[in-house]
Amino acid sequence: MRALLLIALLAACQAQPEPEAPPPPPQEAPAPLPPPAADPYLAESIDAPLVRILAPAEEDVVDNPAIITISTYNIHHYELYDNRVLVRRETAPLEHTDITWTMLDTGLPHTLELFGYTSDGTEVAYDRVRVIPMPEMDLSKGDLVGSLWISYYYVSQEVDFGVREEIVLRDPQCVPVAVVDYRFMSEVCVEGTGRLLDSGIINFASRCDCAIPCTYGGGKICYTELAKDRYPWGSGAAGASLIPFRSLAVDANVIPHDTLIYMEEWDGVYIPARDGLGNFVHDGCFIAHDVGGWIKNDHFDFFSGTHAMWLALERIVPTRTRFTMYMNSGRCQWLRDYIKTSRAPRGNRPDSLD
Repeated sequence: MRALLLIALLAACQAQPEPEAPPPPPQEAPAPLPPPAADPYLAESIDAPLVRILAPAEEDVVDNPAIITISTYNIHHYELYDNRVLVRRETAPLEHTDITWTMLDTGLPHTLELFGYTSDGTEVAYDRVRVIPMPEMDLSKGDLVGSLWISYYYVSQEVDFGVREEIVLRDPQCVPVAVVDYRFMSEVCVEGTGRLLDSGIINFASRCDCAIPCTYGGGKICYTELAKDRYPWGSGAAGASLIPFRSLAVDANVIPHDTLIYMEEWDGVYIPARDGLGNFVHDGCFIAHDVGGWIKNDHFDFFSGTHAMWLALERIVPTRTRFTMYMNSGRCQWLRDYIKTSRAPRGNRPDSLD
């Protein structure tokens, strides 16, 4: 009897159906893909103001001069800058244009920036790329001139001498230019250039009979007042705008005017910061911008810009130190390019070549 009950229980257990598995959870629908970013060159977005630097591309190493291709849409005019130096400003073309531009500081990064403006001057579009111009390959020192010894000159500052009105400075027509302290007049006679209290720049013009004799040498000198924007540091020979740390006064019979000069002993010398100038490492490149009555044969004058800078440089390179000088230096061609560029209001280099 027990055996029959056991068999019946086993049969009942086997006859019960297995429980069904729970249904799988419902699957969520995939999130919709975001719409593609608007292509600025498609018709549906072409109504927006747009400027683009199409070439060169970001981080490109470019030839020098470089060809910069830009594209503009729906703007009145654009401005293109290279390291904050204005390259071109003009009414925007219909589509794109190529601009040829020589970059200074080859081998160093340059940032090209393109701005788009409305007719009232409101900025409405912007683009930028960072590139590196191919370094110049001509690193020649140039033709050997010989060993020459150094002295310094600078712009005399009226503010250093007070405000006593003692001496009348006159122009070549004997018209008064300024009334200054006698000590200031004495220094300007030697340096050739002075900055007045009102920031005006006076420069040696000629010898004349109506001037007060100079303290040193007894010469009678008349002056001309220069345009400050064109000659912020005075004028050298043939109307050259003097550049601190770059302009030299030389004997024109030894080195012709406007000749590029290289001195290896100056290459790598740190120029200290004084009066808002300096704070860079010199590369030994100069240009023959000036002459002087005391500059003869193997003597040259280094334009230091200010009296304080002269004192600082004297501690590094004393007067009468000799240098090996080369002219027509290939490695200094950048300096001539800079001078040509700086004749227009394009900005200043970062190493204080103001």
